[in-house]
Amino acid sequence: RLAVFDASGRSRGVFSPAAQENSKAIPEPCAVVVDGKSRLFVLDEMRREIEVSTTTGSHIAFLRPSIPESPNAAIQDLAIGASGRIYLLCAGERSGITVLEPNGAHRSSIGFQAEGDLAFAGPMALAVDESETKIAVINPQADRAIRIVSMDGAMLASFGTHGAGDGTLS
Repeated sequence: RLAVFDASGRSRGVFSPAAQENSKAIPEPCAVVVDGKSRLFVLDEMRREIEVSTTTGSHIAFLRPSIPESPNAAIQDLAIGASGRIYLLCAGERSGITVLEPNGAHRSSIGFQAEGDLAFAGPMALAVDESETKIAVINPQADRAIRIVSMDGAMLASFGTHGAGDGTLS
């Protein structure tokens, strides 16, 4: 079940994607995001697909992304850029970010071939800035840090370390 709220925090209803026409149960929902067109994207970790629906639960489409650099990677998180592009955070033997066009077609990949300090290890979450020039990734297993990378995978910043105080990740 998904609960929908407006920007002021008022509930706009609860729905189950499986109960809607043309939809099927999402066995392992692990991330959800709403784009600028009020479309709801629910990531199903088990089936490695994204259900797109309206915020009232009407099914629009299923996206089944191709991740050529790491076909068995688990999709951990997703974000939607202002352009409508879909950013998928993938974790596995090789981890990275897959960028899809709004229609689900593969656009590019970031970080799958990185080595050493630039490699993602156990990434958990991502966010894309409004201009779609920077991506923030929580990368806890490698260095307990939040990394800011450019669209070509270059490290722009890294902050946070393992610990219990302000600015640390435990």
